[in-house]
Amino acid sequence: MPAPTRLFRIDNGNGAVLNAETITRGTVIWYRDNAAKQSVIDDFCAAYGYQATVSDPARPGQTIPNPVSQQDFFNNQLTRHIREVIRGQRVQVAANSAGASAGAAADADLP
Repeated sequence: MPAPTRLFRIDNGNGAVLNAETITRGTVIWYRDNAAKQSVIDDFCAAYGYQATVSDPARPGQTIPNPVSQQDFFNNQLTRHIREVIRGQRVQVAANSAGASAGAAADADLP
């Protein structure tokens, strides 16, 4: 498969190798090159409020480099987004099911 011509592409990652392990169930974000990857991560981090420095808990009023890297922040935000989408969908399905059951029960009691 040819490398992406745009900043990135998201593909089925089955068959990709990561740390000598072949992925059998995965999705891969494939970047055009290292500069494209850094550009995407920089823009994503800026949009979601990543801060390069954070308050130093040991010295109030001073800052330290953020112990969470931009890559980890990016990964955590993607995980959070996917989790929220799945949770929201499951809650909606449960609400619809409960509503249908309650409606059926009410219909059975009503003239």
